Amino acid sequence: MELEDRYFQHDVFMAEVAVRPAAVNDLPALEAADDLLIDGSERWSELQHLLMRGWGLLAEDLGDDPPSVIGYVAVVPRQFFGRDFITLLVVADTWRRRGVGTQLLNAATKQAATDVVFTSTNASNLKMRALLRREDWLISGTLDGLDDGDPEVVYFRRAQRRRA
Repeated sequence: MELEDRYFQHDVFMAEVAVRPAAVNDLPALEAADDLLIDGSERWSELQHLLMRGWGLLAEDLGDDPPSVIGYVAVVPRQFFGRDFITLLVVADTWRRRGVGTQLLNAATKQAATDVVFTSTNASNLKMRALLRREDWLISGTLDGLDDGDPEVVYFRRAQRRRA
């Protein structure tokens, strides 16, 4: 059994979750789901740039009134060798292993502008690697030199086209 196999199973949904486009005015709410997203930080500026272009989706817990943001994904069209690239996928700690990451990945691939979508993660990120494997993403290769001693693993998957 591979080390990342222990992250394959997720808990049952505890609430109704909806995925919708994210806008710049959602940034403060996204901050609640992402410990690394701090107003004025480089990540904040990057996400603001992505959202201004309409390249983000967020997941909300509809059981809260008003709904609370529990995760988000950002997809840049044609960024990676002419293919869409998922640059960020974040799920709030309390919502992990409950299917939110799967919903966000599926929503991102359904709206893809290209037939193939790519993403990447550090080799040490076993939870993300397990999610990608469970959702039938294939390894394209690895990149060394980005983070010392922690190669970047690149994945791809065919886009899920919406049925008319």
